[in-house]
This record gives sequence, C-alpha cells and structure tokens, in this order.
Amino acid sequence: FKADIHLRTTDPKGNRMNLDCMRHTCAHEFGHMFGLDDASIVGPVMGPLDLRKPVKRPSEAEFDTVKSIRAEFESMITE
Repeated sequence: FKADIHLRTTDPKGNRMNLDCMRHTCAHEFGHMFGLDDASIVGPVMGPLDLRKPVKRPSEAEFDTVKSIRAEFESMITE
C-alpha cells in the first residue's frame, strides 16, 4: 500500500512543536496506516496529543491490535 503523511510542525497556537510532539503525531498517523482508529482519551499514541507530555511509543494494546489486523489480513491472502 501507499500513503502520504502530512506532519504539522506547529501547534494549534502557531508555536513550533518540539521533536517529541512531532514523533507522537507521526506515530499517530502511522497507526492510521496500520488500521488503528482514534482514541478519545489522552495517553495512547492514538489519543489526542498532549503538548506537555507527548507519548513516546505505542501501548501494548495498540501493538496487539496491529498484530491482530496483520494476522487477519494474512489469513485472507492465504485462503
């Protein structure tokens, strides 16, 4: 598959985002590429970005969901 990711470099107030915030945003967008939906709570990488405390890595639940999606896709290909 192919995807285009557009990454903001400024926050909603127009301030420059730091590298950790941009990493969270990039990981969030990659999550969509792998089939994850937005979360409504702050904390997981698929949740809203907290500019004061960006998430550094996906949660175990997010990893497990991606693995499950991959396994389902692979079973569809081999059938």
